[in-house]
Amino acid sequence: MSRLIGGLERSLGTRLLERGYDGIRVTPEGRLFYSGSRELIEGLGQLVHGVKRNTEQAEGRIRVSASVAMCLLHARRWVQEFVDGNPGVEIELDANDRRVDLVDGEFDVALRFGSEMPKDQIARKLAGSPRVLVAAPALLTRSGVPAHPTDLSELPFVGWATDFEASQIRLSGPTGEALIKMLPRLHLSCGILVREAVADGAGFGQLPLWIVARFLEDGRLVRLLPHWRCPHQDLYAVYPSRKFLPQRVKLFLDFLSQRIEQAHGFEAHAWRERAKSPDA
Repeated sequence: MSRLIGGLERSLGTRLLERGYDGIRVTPEGRLFYSGSRELIEGLGQLVHGVKRNTEQAEGRIRVSASVAMCLLHARRWVQEFVDGNPGVEIELDANDRRVDLVDGEFDVALRFGSEMPKDQIARKLAGSPRVLVAAPALLTRSGVPAHPTDLSELPFVGWATDFEASQIRLSGPTGEALIKMLPRLHLSCGILVREAVADGAGFGQLPLWIVARFLEDGRLVRLLPHWRCPHQDLYAVYPSRKFLPQRVKLFLDFLSQRIEQAHGFEAHAWRERAKSPDA
């Protein structure tokens, strides 16, 4: 202890304690340093307690990023329900069809679609949704119903600008595999915009079932080539790291896995964590 105090005195350039044959006396500078450091130590203790409480309990803010379509159709209701059930939690939901940087944007979780996830982050597959070919009845009345994948090139096509797989139609069916490369004249950046344009008869589209399920049920859209299958669109929860994940985020991820099982147009996936090693 004396060595630590001696080092502190040398650093401060003053004596904190006076040492003599009759004992040790605290100097005025020592009393001043003790008074100030005690407040700092108490404040640090409170800070550590607060951080641990936020980590161990469902308290604090969660920043979530998701596509515009996901926010409008599902995520907005999910986060509202989660906040209602966890009064200590605040959620900020960012609707964005571009892939945000989780670290720079200070996001805790991103809901992302696709087959390739960032290699330096953690991705948990929540569900899959089959892509389907859809068109408005009025368009088929004008242009005819395609009987084979090669007939699709005779129809106008509405492209989804941020779904790069949507303009290449890969099908597997009764006679094998088919790849149809479409050249859409209309490109839209949001799946809901594509759905609305297709429902208006602007052309046919390739969309995930979770976006068009209601329109198929009420007849605003019909499926094309129902005996041919398109690739699935997979939904992942992506977050920066698995280490020291706050309790509020863990609870939110578990909540998402439960809600996705009830979501229309999704096929729930077993809750498995996939870690990617840093590569880029």
